[in-house]
Amino acid sequence: MCAPSTIVSGHRGCVSPACEAEPPAAQIGRSVVRREGKDVALLAYGTVTNDALKAADMLARSGVTATVVDMRCACSHTHHL
Repeated sequence: MCAPSTIVSGHRGCVSPACEAEPPAAQIGRSVVRREGKDVALLAYGTVTNDALKAADMLARSGVTATVVDMRCACSHTHHL
């Protein structure tokens, strides 16, 4: 069973301006790429996605581009990300 971030944390997931104002309903087992990059990937869940986007901004100032993936739900195993 998967638990969307709204159920686990009580928050509506990513609340950064980089995310949609009204994010679509989470598809269980599906992630969303919030930012494209080529050097590293940051995987986040729920409101921690905001921290990952901030970290990506900090990395960008150092010349490192980061992909930020909002996992949107947590499972013991997730297929077809």
